[in-house]
Amino acid sequence: MPRSSYPTLRDRLLVPATQQAEGFPDIPNYPFQGNQINFAELFDFGPDIDYRNQTGIVTIQPPIVDRVLLPMQ
Repeated sequence: MPRSSYPTLRDRLLVPATQQAEGFPDIPNYPFQGNQINFAELFDFGPDIDYRNQTGIVTIQPPIVDRVLLPMQ
């Protein structure tokens, strides 16, 4: 992915997990709990994958979860 496609805090494409920052509205009987975040998982599809160029041959299927990127607190 080109560097210009990465979300950044500067561009306000990434925000802290707060109701105000996320723009989560006040909904009756559905309070903001701060847990509506999708965690990013990094997968290992095998040694024949060039992740930088998104090319190669998948040799591990289903992939192994290499690590989970947690949100900033």
